[in-house]
Amino acid sequence: MNAVFLLREIFDYDYSEIATIIDQSEANCRQILRRAKQHVSARRARFSAPQRKREELRRQFLEAAGKGNLKGLIQLLSADVTLHTDGGGKGRAVPNVIHGASKVGRAVLSGLSRVPPTDAFISAVQINGEAGFIIYIDEQPQFVFVQHASTDSIQTIYVMTNPEKLSHLPPARPKV
Repeated sequence: MNAVFLLREIFDYDYSEIATIIDQSEANCRQILRRAKQHVSARRARFSAPQRKREELRRQFLEAAGKGNLKGLIQLLSADVTLHTDGGGKGRAVPNVIHGASKVGRAVLSGLSRVPPTDAFISAVQINGEAGFIIYIDEQPQFVFVQHASTDSIQTIYVMTNPEKLSHLPPARPKV
């Protein structure tokens, strides 16, 4: 992401040149730049929560979401929380970023209500230093959630549903 941003914004390379340099398509380079610009302009909390707090928020999030507790879920989210989804055109995702605790809470519950509970297995993970979890269905990864938390609430949720990007994850290993 950094290379595309620097080559385009600082050195004014054309997308075709960038695509050749980083061995990606021009369309992919445009998307990478768009995401890099969003990342740079995103308002993020100055301090991240300690690991213990991130894990506690993840646990509470899963508990509230599992019970369909919208009020409890909203209490875990910052007022200006954002939800980003990426299905890559191949997985279920919402087309736009969702803003605000109430809207994000409802979107999360709506999305999770479509997961068949009898075939689902959830694995808590750390992804890029953030608390997250993977939802497996029939032992295959279907959703990856990553939560960025400030010192006291969840600021951003990223959900990956693109099967190509999930294909590198190992199959579920449910506890016996």
